[in-house]
Amino acid sequence: MSIKTEDPWVIIEDVLRKEGIARQHLNSYNDFVTQGLQNIINEIQGIDVDTVTNPYKIKFGKIELG
Repeated sequence: MSIKTEDPWVIIEDVLRKEGIARQHLNSYNDFVTQGLQNIINEIQGIDVDTVTNPYKIKFGKIELG
C-alpha cells in the first residue's frame, strides 16, 4: 500500500495518535475561540438593520469572551 502525502487520513491518524481525540477537540475549540471568531467578525465587519423609523449600521470590532 502506497501512502500519498495528500491523503488526509494519514494526517488525521497521525494527529490523533500524537494528541488523542479529546486533546484534538480542545485544541480545535481553543483555536476557534482565540482566532476563528475574530476572523469571522473581521470578515463580516457589521450588519445593516432597517427599522420602521431609521436604518442602522452596527459595526463589529474586537471581541472579548468571558
